[in-house]
Amino acid sequence: MIGMRREGGGLPMRGLPMLAALAVSFAATSGGIRTSPVLAGDDAASAARAPGPRTVTETLPGGVPLELAAIEPGEFLMGAVPGDAEAEAREKPQHAVTIARPFLIGVHEITQSQWQAVMGTTLRQQRAIMDPAHPQRGLLRGEGPDHPMYYVRWDDARTFCRKLSELTGRSYRLPSEAEWEYACRAGRATKYAWGDDFDGRYAWYEGNSGGLLHPVGQKPPNGWGLFDMAGNAHEWCAGYFHAYAANEAADRESRAGGYHALRGGSFGCGRANMRASHRFRAGDGHFIGFRVVRDAE
Repeated sequence: MIGMRREGGGLPMRGLPMLAALAVSFAATSGGIRTSPVLAGDDAASAARAPGPRTVTETLPGGVPLELAAIEPGEFLMGAVPGDAEAEAREKPQHAVTIARPFLIGVHEITQSQWQAVMGTTLRQQRAIMDPAHPQRGLLRGEGPDHPMYYVRWDDARTFCRKLSELTGRSYRLPSEAEWEYACRAGRATKYAWGDDFDGRYAWYEGNSGGLLHPVGQKPPNGWGLFDMAGNAHEWCAGYFHAYAANEAADRESRAGGYHALRGGSFGCGRANMRASHRFRAGDGHFIGFRVVRDAE
């Protein structure tokens, strides 16, 4: 297990519709989680004018669905917002980044059912793979088809993407850090994906998770319809962890280093780790999952 520490206005987006807030509804059917747009409060007027995110569904072996949201290119300010007292050096300086190409990103973190459909292993089997000398020693903090997959090493996540690409004939991969934060912010330049003030209604974190991972999609999504971008499972990103540079204007991945970047915080983290700019680095860890990106065709 990795040791987690309690950590902790902007550039307009171009070419991106400002999407309405969505809320999640659940159906107790074999189809699993169902999402639907809901008009609420001050968002109702803009929601009437703004389209929801375009989504596509990839069908995995066994008929397991994988839902993806289309993200258009644009610019954003990456890193800690000015005046954020909880920001650490690794989140600075804030800098403008261009996302030059459209992409699709998982609406949810990869679930245990999606993992099994592609990789053929269960959570308990993956736990044994991570620690073969003590195959049952690791804790189980949430088990079920709609729970995020964890006990996933960075190399395992990349193997999943490779196998998914082979199964579908499409190019899947992990998101870069810039793609992840761009999608998380969804056109906002605030501390959190939902605003400048913490609100536990939007994230599973140490204050409300009960020490457990929860099924995906139980908290409201961000403005582009993505769920659990704050809390639940930490998420791997592509490339190696690197320090920001003030002139880092393009989306890039570091090709060398000893650690990989984690985003989103987790069910065991404090509220500061739910901020959109928060980044952590790790070699491996037990309660780390991921979401996939598919290159636009």
